[in-house]
Parts: sequence; structure tokens; C-alpha cells
Amino acid sequence: MESYESLFRAFTKNHLRYLIVGGVAVNLHGYPRFTNDLDILLTLDRENLDKMATIMENMGYQQRLPIAIQELSDEKKARAFIEEKGLTAYSFIHDKYPQFNVDVLVAESIDFRKFSEHTMHAEVWNIDVPVVSIDDLIAMKKNSDREKDVQDVVALLELKGL
Repeated sequence: MESYESLFRAFTKNHLRYLIVGGVAVNLHGYPRFTNDLDILLTLDRENLDKMATIMENMGYQQRLPIAIQELSDEKKARAFIEEKGLTAYSFIHDKYPQFNVDVLVAESIDFRKFSEHTMHAEVWNIDVPVVSIDDLIAMKKNSDREKDVQDVVALLELKGL
């Protein structure tokens, strides 16, 4: 694996309902910068989470948390993980390719429908990939207190001509 291409192909082949967010989305919106993982949102229904677990397992990824991703299909439980355990992302790691870790942003995934209303599509490696809109991405990044997210907001606003 030299890129996210195999992941995007597997997501598409298996009809996973997801949105690309985070640094990869920043790149796809036109501001190139380094990122060390793939952040996504998922529809948190059982069928979609089963697909995600199967895709990750088949590609050699391990779940980093001691809970199954399918537990996030229970919204009350997902919110409890966020509020009581401080869960922000459900992470999958790859022993051979740590630069291609995958993080499912949990709180934002609970609101997947809201974000999916403004989906942008990008073509990458001849694959149609769903990307969060630039406005939603800016809003998500504004909620973070990390310096790189502040820089991303500035760059994304420049891309919009603001």
C-alpha cells in the first residue's frame, strides 16, 4: 500500500457510506499539506459498520480500541463513549503502514446526515470519493484548538476567496 487508493477502492466496491474529512479533505479541496492519517465520517448503522469492520480486517488493519466498531450503532452508547470516555475517533491501525491509519470521527459521524447534505465529489485514481463540503470542513476545523487546524481554516478561506 503506497497510498489510500486501495482503501478508496474497497470503500467504493463495498458501497460503504462515508465522507472524507480532515487533512485529506483539505488536500482534495485544493490546499496541499501533509497528513498522517485518513479521517472519515461513517453512517453509524449496523450494516455500514459491519462493512467497515470487514474492509479493515481484510486489508490488515486492527482496531485500536477494546470495543467493536459496531457498538457505535447504538447512539446512546456512542454518546456515552464520547462524554464519559473522551472518545473522539475510532482508530484503525496498520502494522506495516502506520502512515495510513484510519480514524472514524465519532461525534461528527452521529450527525452524518447533516454533513452528507453538502457532499462534494472528487475523482482520485479514477475513483469517485465523497468529501465533506468546504464550508462544513471549515466549521469542523474551527472547533479544534490545534495549530494545524487554524492554518487549514486560513488556507481554506483563501481558497474560497474570503
